[in-house]
Amino acid sequence: MSIVSRALRAAMALAFVAVLAGCAHPINVGTDASPPRVEANLIQKKVAYTMTDAQRALQAVTLGGGDRISYYPVP
Repeated sequence: MSIVSRALRAAMALAFVAVLAGCAHPINVGTDASPPRVEANLIQKKVAYTMTDAQRALQAVTLGGGDRISYYPVP
């Protein structure tokens, strides 16, 4: 085997390992910190969020960033 062939094989193996290592990264999912509550700015209203069973059965998929993360809403 020639030295050029060995160098090419080594470069290809190194590139392959770099691609695999570059794609493996942890995904941290968390909520954003909410701003501090100022009691003087609160409005005395009651609200509710209604979600049907059909909406809960839909799968949510994130956009962008190169990662495709999907989840179902928490009941």
